Amino acid sequence: MSKERIETGKAPVLQVTCSGNLKINGWAEPALSVKSAEYELTEGEKAFTLELTGDATLLVPAATNLSVVNVAGDLAIRNVDGPVQVTAASGDVNLRGLTATELGKVSGDLAVRHLNGPLSAGEIMGDASLRSVEALSINHVYGDLAARYVDGSIEVTSVAGDIGFGAVNGDVTLHKVHGDVTLRNIGGLCQVAEALGDIR
Repeated sequence: MSKERIETGKAPVLQVTCSGNLKINGWAEPALSVKSAEYELTEGEKAFTLELTGDATLLVPAATNLSVVNVAGDLAIRNVDGPVQVTAASGDVNLRGLTATELGKVSGDLAVRHLNGPLSAGEIMGDASLRSVEALSINHVYGDLAARYVDGSIEVTSVAGDIGFGAVNGDVTLHKVHGDVTLRNIGGLCQVAEALGDIR
């Protein structure tokens, strides 16, 4: 597995695909560090495009505008201050220390900690666990959804499992929940349109 440093500047635009597991960490250097068995880097007018083969680890400038197009395995992203967009991840997704984040489809579980910006998500096929985040907008969760210490509002279209929310400073809007709903210490208005289980 080779390791290489590429000078990018302090706030590059980076688009990534990976055929294995992927770890991305922000650092203070104005450069990209790539640790991968094989990769291909293309530098365009406005963005770097990186195609990784197998498992890989990246160090990126903290202010990177990051777009992860597809990851075939698990994905972990930490300490990136720029906007983060993940289109598709086939495994579990673990996010920590990010700002504004947009997720498309997560085929595994989702774990989010210490998010200093809004989170929007399309489909989460597994369970979702969120702690110390800002406003949430989630379309579909096919497992359970748990969120604590939310400094903003929450809107969820549908959850196939149970919901547990605690310490939410804003409004909570739930359109359809197939399981139970447990709400504690909600600072705003709670609206539950349809719940097939119990509401506590």
